[in-house]
Amino acid sequence: MTHRQLVRLLIAQTVLMVGLGWAAVYLGRDEFRLAVGREEEGLPSPSLLADDEAGPLPAVRLNAIAQRHAGVELQRPTATTMSAGTTAGEITVTVLDPQPLAELRTRLRAAQQEAAASHATAVASRLEQARIQALFDDDRSASQRALEAANAQALTDAARERTAQSQSNALRDGARAAWGAVVASWFDAPDGAVLQRVLSGREVLLRAVLRADDIDSAPTRLQATLPGRREPVTAQALGAISSSVATASANPGAEAIAGGRHLLFKAPGAGLAPGMRLTARLHRDGADAARAGGLVPASAVIWHAGQAWIYVREAGGDANETDDKATEAQSVDVEDLKPARAASTPDAVRIDRFQRRAIPNAMRLGDQWFVPGIETDDPVVVRGAQLLLSEELKSQIKNENDD
Repeated sequence: MTHRQLVRLLIAQTVLMVGLGWAAVYLGRDEFRLAVGREEEGLPSPSLLADDEAGPLPAVRLNAIAQRHAGVELQRPTATTMSAGTTAGEITVTVLDPQPLAELRTRLRAAQQEAAASHATAVASRLEQARIQALFDDDRSASQRALEAANAQALTDAARERTAQSQSNALRDGARAAWGAVVASWFDAPDGAVLQRVLSGREVLLRAVLRADDIDSAPTRLQATLPGRREPVTAQALGAISSSVATASANPGAEAIAGGRHLLFKAPGAGLAPGMRLTARLHRDGADAARAGGLVPASAVIWHAGQAWIYVREAGGDANETDDKATEAQSVDVEDLKPARAASTPDAVRIDRFQRRAIPNAMRLGDQWFVPGIETDDPVVVRGAQLLLSEELKSQIKNENDD
């Protein structure tokens, strides 16, 4: 080995050793930081959850100063009662134009007549084909050409019958999908009395558009208020209808709600004309007793996992809470939970517990929500509820280096 090759070998070994050293430092940086106590995830991060919470949901614990820094505001619900039959607040309903129903009835009748005529022609063709077949079998009293023509005519008329019947069924299915099963049954009624009353104006169809969170079940009736009339008009529910049909049948200025549900009602037609817009209130049957509850602002309601929730202050803390707990609870701040200074006042020492409650039977009434069964002495978080939810969920995330 020459001198130059020996130098090159020493240089390569030196570079390799330096590279291995830096690789060891890079790969062991996490263990080194943990050893010297400088791991970033090891910074103090006090838990805001109540340690003695026995319920299915943990409670968030804050003192007065932490609440003020986090912008948490409380408000007591307003006591009220609501009829159990009411499913939503006042809404606007529109009187539909029955002209699309008249046009659909005409098309259905034409399709049914075409199907009946095709059926009669197909039956005659089958009989003729059977007659010629019998003559052909009887010592060839009919020619081969006549038999083939009869067979072809029978097949053609049978295909026309199936086409006409399919068109009639498609129109009937389209009517059911667009107007609902109740209205579709009017076209098949022998007398057609109900449909005739609607077309003549003795009865009218009303359309209501509801958001998905405005009702918890399908209403069975509504009461509409007519201008200049003291007594409301009661309309019976007919079911859901297609949004395209509802918009086409209403006046051009009809409102549209994204993801809304269009419901159809039938009411007496006295004093009502197509295009009129009325104020109405929806109801359900089977429960007319009043329900006690409270009204809370819409800002108090938060959504998580497809469910509506509110935060309620369960109870105030004890004045004998230790300063360590008070300082721990003060760690919530709007600026990434900056630690607050130790407080000496009783309000700062008192620890409040905020519990998340589900409100599956609550109803939205404009800018407020009616929450059945809530106590008026339970303060509800009307501002900062989303922050409390974030802290509750964040506290449930484990650090991967804690294993």
